[in-house]
Amino acid sequence: GWCGNDKVLFTIMKDFWGQGVLWLKEEWRVYRGLKKQHQLEYYALGSYYDREYTIWHTQEEKDGDMPPCAQLVQRMNGAWIHQQAPQDDFLQYVNNQFKLIIQGNEDTGLLTTLAAVIDIVHDVQTRAAIEREHQEEER
Repeated sequence: GWCGNDKVLFTIMKDFWGQGVLWLKEEWRVYRGLKKQHQLEYYALGSYYDREYTIWHTQEEKDGDMPPCAQLVQRMNGAWIHQQAPQDDFLQYVNNQFKLIIQGNEDTGLLTTLAAVIDIVHDVQTRAAIEREHQEEER
C-alpha cells in the first residue's frame, strides 16, 4: 500500500529534455526524499551514441570539470544492438551487461539502483517501440 510522502527515501527522475545537440544526452537526477525538498544526491549525464553515463553529485560539479563519482557503461552485446534497432528477434532475450565504476565513499546501493532504473526504462521504451511497429504492420 501507499506509505505517504514522509516515507519516501529517494526520488529518481529522468529529465524530459536532455542536454547537448537536440537534447540527445539523457539527464537523470537522484534526490534524497522528494524532489521538492531539493536534496540532490546524484546527477547523471548520458552520452550521444551509446549507453554510457557519467555521474556527479551535482550539475555544478560537472560544469566545473570536477571528476565524476561514478560511471555506468553498457557493454556492446546483443542486447545493446537490440536496443539500438528494436526488432522482435532473439536478441531481445540477451541480457544487458553493465559496468558500474564507483569511486570511494559513495552510496553503492543507490548508484546500483540508479543503474537498474535506467536499464528498466530503456527496456520498456524498446518494448514499446516493438509494439508500435507490430501495430503499424497490422494496419
